[in-house]
Parts: sequence; structure tokens; C-alpha cells
Amino acid sequence: MNKQSRRNVWIGVVVGALAVGLILRWTVFSDSGPRVESALADQWDDWQSMDLADGQQAALKWLASQDEAVAQKALAELAYEIGPESKPYIAAVLGDAGKAEPRAAVRSAAVAALGKAGDRKDDAQTVMHALRDDPADEVKAAAVQVLGKWYIWDAMPDLIEAMRSDSKTVRARAYNAIKRITGENKGFKPSAPKAEREAFIRRLEGEWRGYEPAYRDYMKRLGLE
Repeated sequence: MNKQSRRNVWIGVVVGALAVGLILRWTVFSDSGPRVESALADQWDDWQSMDLADGQQAALKWLASQDEAVAQKALAELAYEIGPESKPYIAAVLGDAGKAEPRAAVRSAAVAALGKAGDRKDDAQTVMHALRDDPADEVKAAAVQVLGKWYIWDAMPDLIEAMRSDSKTVRARAYNAIKRITGENKGFKPSAPKAEREAFIRRLEGEWRGYEPAYRDYMKRLGLE
């Protein structure tokens, strides 16, 4: 095979791979991706033209009219495409203990979206509120993940309490957040018997405040304080 033939073969392979990738993208995501993006572009202009409270209500009404998967995708798109300006509309989904949006999966998506679009100083209380008061485990699991990502020291009591959850996922994510915040790993086992877990949690309740000086020093080095 001469040089030109080899070059043509490689071009064919690359073009074929790109074509397969595009087909997969549209096959997998076409149900929600492009449809959500185009719909949001129109809706966002409408919401922005209103007073904030009216815009929030319009956003909630629009999300409520969508099926669950589309509403979840829409929240992710708001966070990614709009950024910090989308925060009031995302936070409105969480409402008062989940009363604004009845679907737990959508509220969980809102917490995750706030984790991307939000700010650790401005929005930590909203996420902590979701952890404390939302009844759904999937919302709590999303909340502890965001609080760990943001290194929220004030969330430590709530994260420790979340380690008592009946949900293994919540327990595991809560301890992962604590490890990230404190820089300490004492070997908590989310699948251990309840009595063993409780003994570990009680020890942690007596120890965690002692990690604060190292935490503050680390935050300074990260430029977060």
C-alpha cells in the first residue's frame, strides 16, 4: 500500500469514527438534549423579562409541565449554559421542604445544578436546608455531595447526622464529604451493622471540632478564606 492509499485509509477511519459518534450522540441524547436546549432558550428570555418572583414562578410552572427526565436535563442545562444568573430559578425548585417541586428526582437535580452554578459562600445555606429538611434520600445524597465539594465546615453537624441515614448511599456520601472537609479518614464503613456505625459516629461527634485549625489552614492555601 502506497503512502497516498494509507492516508486515504486513515481519513476514512477518522471520518467513520466521527460519524458513529454523532449517531450515538443523537440516538442517546435526542430525546431530551436538543429539545431542552431550544425550549430553554425561549423560556429564559421570558423569565428574564419578568420580576424575579414572577420569573421564578414561571420557571417552576414550566418545569412542572415537563416530564421528569426533561426537567432534570433542563436544570443541568441552566447551570451549564447560564451559570450564576440561573441560581434563583434553580433554588426555587427546592422551595420549602420540597413543596415547590413534588418530584424528588427533580429536586435532586436542582441541588446538583446549584452545586455547579452556585457559590459556596452564597448558596451553602440553601443546600444545607435541602439536607436537613427534604424528606427524600436522593435529595440528601445530592446535598451532601455538594457540601463536600464546597468544603462547608458549618455543615459538619448535618453531615455527621446524615451518616445515621437509613440509606447506605446517603451514609457513604456524607462520610466522603466529611473526609474531604477534614482531610481525615478514620475508616467508616457504611455497610457495617447499625451499632458499629453508631459507635463510630459518636466518636466522630467528639473529635471533629479538633480538625478545624488544619481545615482553616488548608482553606487559606486553596484561597477559599
